[in-house]
Amino acid sequence: MSETPSPLPPAAKTGMREDVLHHDPLLDCLVELSRVHGRPATRAALTAGLPLEKGALTPSLFARAASRAGLSARVVRRPLERIDAALLPAVLLLAGDEACVLLGWDETGSTARLLFPDTAQGTVLLSRENLLARYAGVAIFARPHFRFDKRTPEVGAVRLRHWFWGALAGQWSVYRDVLAAALLINVIALAMPLFTMNVYDRVVPNRAFETLWVLALGVLLMIGVDMVLRQLRGYFIDLAGARIDLQLSAQIMERVLGLRMEARPAAVGSFSSNLRSFEVVRDFITSATVMPHAIYLHSALAIDRHRPGGRPDRPLRQLLAVQKWDVGLALVLSGSVNIAMLLLAAAKLPGREGTDTIAGAHAAITQALGPVIGVLFGVGLLASGLQMALLKAGASIEVREHTLERQCDPEYVEELVPMLDGVDAVMSMACGCGVQEVARRFKDKPVFPALNTKFMGASERQGVWAERCQGCGDCVLHLTGGICPVTRCAKSLFHGPCGGSVQGHCEVGKDTPCGWQLIIDRLKSLDQMDNYTKLKPYKGWNTSRDGGPRRIVREDMI
Repeated sequence: MSETPSPLPPAAKTGMREDVLHHDPLLDCLVELSRVHGRPATRAALTAGLPLEKGALTPSLFARAASRAGLSARVVRRPLERIDAALLPAVLLLAGDEACVLLGWDETGSTARLLFPDTAQGTVLLSRENLLARYAGVAIFARPHFRFDKRTPEVGAVRLRHWFWGALAGQWSVYRDVLAAALLINVIALAMPLFTMNVYDRVVPNRAFETLWVLALGVLLMIGVDMVLRQLRGYFIDLAGARIDLQLSAQIMERVLGLRMEARPAAVGSFSSNLRSFEVVRDFITSATVMPHAIYLHSALAIDRHRPGGRPDRPLRQLLAVQKWDVGLALVLSGSVNIAMLLLAAAKLPGREGTDTIAGAHAAITQALGPVIGVLFGVGLLASGLQMALLKAGASIEVREHTLERQCDPEYVEELVPMLDGVDAVMSMACGCGVQEVARRFKDKPVFPALNTKFMGASERQGVWAERCQGCGDCVLHLTGGICPVTRCAKSLFHGPCGGSVQGHCEVGKDTPCGWQLIIDRLKSLDQMDNYTKLKPYKGWNTSRDGGPRRIVREDMI
């Protein structure tokens, strides 16, 4: 019994690749156009990584493909008689999803010289009437990019050169309209306070009900305009974000797909995390996160500076006069802080895991930028959390923030005296020593700890800390290779191991390494085993915690 062999595909019969035999008029025209301009490119180089439709190049992708050949292209709808001869050669879209390259006209202007994909580099003469019958009304103009010699000095800033900021600058007109809408929205927000003030000051005392109806209609109109502006602002922000995302995603994916294997990152997970970070940047740039901070800051500036203590005797005209300056300063300040935080996180926290939670972000910031920055981040986060919680509960409160170099020394705590005037309570983010020193200095104010002091330890890895010192007052680290037997040994043995360890682990738990095994291995690596064999006196535990709080006195400093 024999089987009939399956027929070979057309490409196998001809011995040529399928991408070469595939009919793609627009791509073939681009290949010929790049050759005419002296920038020859292959079909594969022009379309690699592009989202082709049914394997063919579309007019919307023509500009991206042309840029790979060093050409700048633009698709326009233009009648044949309005195509300027100085812009030739140009690609013409024909009926039936066909295309050709218009090279020029004869002396009489009645016959066109064309390049068709099917004729390769052979020129075809076609009358104007026949070309008009087949022309679809859409033309694509392309010109080579300007390329300067490397020795040419750069005498001016070239706009849109950067791959990221250039994409944002391309949507400047949209962001300009968004900023104008945001300004109008903030101005319209004054309608309700003005309405309330006029009702109490003029309508109620004079019983001017006609004025009340007019004011109410005006406020309703302003509320409607506000809703429309908010909807338009959201729409345009989403529109600009979609355009930027489309352009940047295409560029990033093209670079990733064209990455040479020798330049491939060692960690694929970190590389993919960096790629996802671009989405965070795009979401931040295309959002309105700056506006809430501007509103809060403007309220604080206007009320605190021009109506101290909530005094109503200040004229409203004065508040309105300074509003534009306050809003401008608020926008600049809050926007600068947001962008600075974003750039700092992008530079220092690439590829770190766990930053999607507040606790993970604090741990990553502390490990990458140091404990000082971590404390500042925690202070700001705590203050913001308290303000949001109290605002949600309908309570009015002021939260003040201040950072001290140390809280365990009285001379540093004195900095808080002018700041704590009139406050009801203090929350300290220091260890237990700092909290007690602040409570000792300010006896009339309750002091709450924001942290729970566990022990004196060190970080083993991100999110894991282990105790390293008990402050026993009789340090022997110089004899034990820098490893404390009091804290690292589960039994706090001082003169050697107990003999119950198994394969370097303590008998109290398989996850607990034997402290003395660590000490012996360390001394062997340092060639200091003679310190292990030396007889040491019994440890005096009278210097430890037993017997009340310990105290150190230096007579030379008193």
